[in-house]
Amino acid sequence: MGILAAVISISMVGAGIIGLFFADDPVVMDPVAIALAEYENQKERLEAMAGQSEIDPDNLPLLRALAGSYYEAGTAASRLWGTLPSAIDEMYEHFTKATETYQKVLVIEQDADDMLNLAAAATMSGNYDLAEQTYQDILARDPDSFFARVGYGSFLYNSRQDYAGAIEQMQQALELARDDTDKEGIQEFIDWMLSEMESEETSATPAQGAE
Repeated sequence: MGILAAVISISMVGAGIIGLFFADDPVVMDPVAIALAEYENQKERLEAMAGQSEIDPDNLPLLRALAGSYYEAGTAASRLWGTLPSAIDEMYEHFTKATETYQKVLVIEQDADDMLNLAAAATMSGNYDLAEQTYQDILARDPDSFFARVGYGSFLYNSRQDYAGAIEQMQQALELARDDTDKEGIQEFIDWMLSEMESEETSATPAQGAE
């Protein structure tokens, strides 16, 4: 399904490019209009996929594809803030459906990647308790999960404002990282959070001699 959608998208883009080269008058492409049109097409494909899933609810590959498509639609809606009045509501709706669909996937099969995706979708939908519990469940099963450590650390920083907890997770992720680029990025994030914590502690400490 994903490959088919990609092929269709490439074909549509190609047709547009040919039109640009052979049209009598130059065509000015409006990025906002293009984004809106792509989003509407995405929602139509999503609706069709959801309909197929209702007919065949135990189709695991279809459920996974549907969950991923909901997540992608939520991401697309988030980019339309300020352009589409209903973008925020639609974004949360897509991420909520992604969360619900990944839960259905996990009823059929327990898979670490699906659990990571569930945690990400739950975070984006605002279901922080579910997201945190899912990260903890993953790490209880596999304490050496690099992606779970990074995801949980990012969650603690962004959603819980728990700098100490985020640093702890990122330090463990740093020990698990194999790629030098990952190591550098994680270390920079840790250093930045430590700096932020120091700045907050300094600002919270009364100046010497102050009443």
